[in-house]
Amino acid sequence: MSYNSTIYNGDYYRSHCGECYERGNGWEEIFARQAERIVKELAPQNVLDVGCAAGYLVEGLRDRGVDAWGIDISEYAIAQVREDIRPFCQVSSATEKIQRKYDLITCIEVVEHLDPQQYSKAIENMCSATETVLFSSTPFDYNEESHFSVNSIGFWCRLFAYNGFFHDVDYDASYIAAQAMLFRKREVTVPELTLRYEEKLFSLWNENVSLRY
Repeated sequence: MSYNSTIYNGDYYRSHCGECYERGNGWEEIFARQAERIVKELAPQNVLDVGCAAGYLVEGLRDRGVDAWGIDISEYAIAQVREDIRPFCQVSSATEKIQRKYDLITCIEVVEHLDPQQYSKAIENMCSATETVLFSSTPFDYNEESHFSVNSIGFWCRLFAYNGFFHDVDYDASYIAAQAMLFRKREVTVPELTLRYEEKLFSLWNENVSLRY
């Protein structure tokens, strides 16, 4: 399999997403809840969902008054977008230059489908078009045949850091997935970054220890 439109067809969405990725299977409700949290906690005026598939997150955000847009490489997926939302979603690759700026870019379980040259370009593209990225990529699912680049959380954090974006460890993005992270563009010194990360690490470590004893 490869990162192209023909692979991500009806059969793929019916059989490669854990549950059948079609309307009526609860996906609209899942993404509506995610959209609610994004609106409440991040308050973006405009959003681009990179790898939007059938546009569930885009519709959830638009239903809540956000100027949301989506891109996906799959012609099949874009054809499944809710009719009133379809004008705001288009067939486009994550590796293509993003033409405008957004308050927030979301990229949920997408980059593991790309090879190294492609995912580096995709992350560079996102970082050039926003100052905030809500990002998730499985570090576990090696069995899915379309996953070419399953990597650790730290791996992706390093790539974002090369682009001047750092994990906001104070933001809990677990309503997306356990591995989800919010990246913000920041000019920060190593001592400042170390302080922020070590304080968060100790807080979590102390909580873990208290649960064990």
